[in-house]
Amino acid sequence: MADVLASRLRSGPMRTAAGISTIVVSIFYLIAQMVGAASVVGQLLDLTSDAAKIWTIVAVGALMIVYVVIGGMKGTTWVQIVKAVMLMVGAAVMTVWVLSKFNFNISDLLHAASDKSGKGDAFLKPGLKYGATDGWSKIDLLSLGAALVLGTAALPHVLVRSTPSRPAAPRASR
Repeated sequence: MADVLASRLRSGPMRTAAGISTIVVSIFYLIAQMVGAASVVGQLLDLTSDAAKIWTIVAVGALMIVYVVIGGMKGTTWVQIVKAVMLMVGAAVMTVWVLSKFNFNISDLLHAASDKSGKGDAFLKPGLKYGATDGWSKIDLLSLGAALVLGTAALPHVLVRSTPSRPAAPRASR
């Protein structure tokens, strides 16, 4: 993307801005991914101390660096594809499993969830988390949506797939 923009605008500042924005977006996404993955690994290995959690985050980060260095952007894309398929299959299996506990009756499932939630019937009504009760919850909802859409679109392995391999030729002036 930086090549395309640099061919049309001033090259130096555009490459600097593209590099900085890529690093900033990647850092925020990597931190969230590493902490999330480390939480899962910590739960699986029953790690409770703060030091063990920190070392788990470092280990997960090192593993991410290794597979990106070895596989490049193509390998990173395939890792994301495999993870997405595993998540979808896992979610489908878990959905069937949970529904089978309630004889595939969604109404019973929802009523059991509202009883255990501590919120009662409000659990089943819209607006509990991101309701219209105050302005901050609306801002939180918009911020979450923007972060998910724009952050995912700005990931390096997504940008590599959505930009041309060569910069566009400059247009001839008439």
